[in-house]
Amino acid sequence: MCNGFSTRTSLGGAIAILHPSPTSSPSSSSSFTSCQLHFTNDPLLPTSPTSVSTLLDLSNPEDCELRIHDHGDLTCISPSEPVMYSLPLRSGLSSLERRLDLGVGGKGIIGRAVSIVAGGAVLGQGIVGWN
Repeated sequence: MCNGFSTRTSLGGAIAILHPSPTSSPSSSSSFTSCQLHFTNDPLLPTSPTSVSTLLDLSNPEDCELRIHDHGDLTCISPSEPVMYSLPLRSGLSSLERRLDLGVGGKGIIGRAVSIVAGGAVLGQGIVGWN
């Protein structure tokens, strides 16, 4: 995307920038502004779970769920839609329950829609990309 002319250093892994969902209610969206999710896999431990780091500023962060969707279309995300992965999400650095494929295609998460759901409402959504 930067055609080799970016001054930004790659951090590796994957990143998703999430913004408030246009379908979220005003009360739920007021507690969610935006956030970044950074996904990393330890190359020295090929069976270790994926680490995710984020800064969530929510009233009840223990109720947050990370959903990685089968597609990359942000216009059709709803709480009742089937997802590829559904994992608990905490603020800070944490390990997910499994190791995710940080690649493209198949079970890879690059290019897929990602959302944060709390209390049955989609708070934020974005697309997973290379970091």
